[in-house]
Parts: sequence; C-alpha cells; structure tokens
Amino acid sequence: MTDEEEKDLSEFLSDPMSVLFDLNDEMLDGIDRITYALEYSFWAGGLIALGSIIYALWLVFVDHSGNWGWYVLVLALIAWASAYACYSARSERSFLEDYKILAWGIQRSNEWEPHPKIPTGPDAISRLVSYLKESDDRIGYIADKNPKKLERDKTVKGKSKTAYKFDLYMEADKPVGLLSDPVPQGMILMVRAVKSATIEDVKQLKKDAEAVLKRVCPDDQAARVVLLQTGGGNFPQTVVEFANKNWMRYDRTIDGTTWNWSSPVELIREAEDNTYNFENVYFG
Repeated sequence: MTDEEEKDLSEFLSDPMSVLFDLNDEMLDGIDRITYALEYSFWAGGLIALGSIIYALWLVFVDHSGNWGWYVLVLALIAWASAYACYSARSERSFLEDYKILAWGIQRSNEWEPHPKIPTGPDAISRLVSYLKESDDRIGYIADKNPKKLERDKTVKGKSKTAYKFDLYMEADKPVGLLSDPVPQGMILMVRAVKSATIEDVKQLKKDAEAVLKRVCPDDQAARVVLLQTGGGNFPQTVVEFANKNWMRYDRTIDGTTWNWSSPVELIREAEDNTYNFENVYFG
C-alpha cells in the first residue's frame, strides 16, 4: 500500500458517511464483474464437482488398474471445493441483487439537493420536467435519447382497461445490448398537478397509479409517482401523514426476480421562495 493510499484511508475514517458513499460507488463500478464471477463460480463449480464425482465413481467401479485410491481422494477434494464454490456463489447472489437495488438509491441520495431552485419554464409541469431530467439520471438519460417519451396530458389504460389521465407520463424500458449506455434502470413516471392537495388527491393518484402498474408490471424499471402542488402554502399535515402511511403496492421484476414492491406518492410543491419543497423522498 502506498503512502497516498494510507493517507486516504486514514482521512476516510474521520468521515464515515464519505466512506459509505465512496465504497458504494466503487461497488457499483465493479458490480457487473462481481456478478459474472459469482455466475461463473456457480456453473463452473457445479460442473467440476459433478465431473469429479462421476470420474471418481468410474475409477472405483470400472477402472481397476493402478493405484486409484489417491486419485479418488484428490477428486473428492476437488469435488468438495467446487461444490462449496457453487453453494457460496448461489448464497451470495441474493445479497448482491439486494445490494444492487439499494446501492443506486444510496448514490442518488448522495447527489440529491434538498432545496433545489425551481427551473425556469412556462408552466409547473415544464419546470418539473427540467428538474427531474437534472436530478434523476434515469429520466435524464431517457429524455435525452427520446424526448417524446415524456408525454403531457397523457391518458393511460390500466389492467381493467379503465383510462387514467396524468399531466405527465413516461414509460421507457431499460436499454439492452452490449453497446447500450450503463444506465441502472428504465423508468415509469406518473405526475398529476393540483392547485392545493387534499387526501382525496393522494388517494386517487395512488389508486390510478397502482392500476397502471398492474398492467405494466415493471421489468427492470423504477416507478415514480408525483403529486405536484402548484399553489401557495404548505401541504396540509393530514395529507403528508396519509401519503407516508399509505404506500402504493405493486409487482416489480428485477433481474428476473419478481418482488412485492411498494413506494410512496411523492409530494412536491413549488414554494414561495422559488425552491421545491419535498414532504417525502423516494430514491428507488
């Protein structure tokens, strides 16, 4: 270890939160290689263990020439080590899947600005679009690649074919292919704007968004649902409490695994000091 590395490590220990974010970034940089190594260990370990057992049985019951006892012992050790590598790879895979989900949230929380200035724009939705493109890497990526994905005054059908209207809607799949840019996820975005938010507004948006998500069943996608208050004044405390106690529930598939997922209706308002005010934040 170089003197510079020792110096960096010692300074990191004085700021544990900095360590968390730096380690998280390094983990994200290497997570694809780690996933590959685990998959290789699982399949290679399993095949080597199986092959070693078959060969050992062949030596015992078929090939009676020579001193096969040592060969069987060596093959048994190889089979045990390979089987353990296979077991370990499979055991750690679930942790890695969980970590991958949480790690992107940690990264976004590190970059999040709690009191961002409201961008300029002709209306509240246009201003929110500018903010979301700047603050969320997924939305920014999708909007740059295909601006038409961000649709104003969009009517969307739910699972029961009922139509639901949103002031802003986006549904975009995760890019695929070896040459695609390394964005973490696709995105489903539903925004409804109101002058002054009520519990009924939150309840209705939650119900409508859940109906749409049941039809879409997000695959490698995140879902953000926003209630934007455009009038003056704070959100009523009863509205905030209702939104934070009544999260949306839907299925979400990540890397082939389907989760029983939940997320809140995000409450965002345009404050009088020309900043956005957040009553809750979701980094998922």
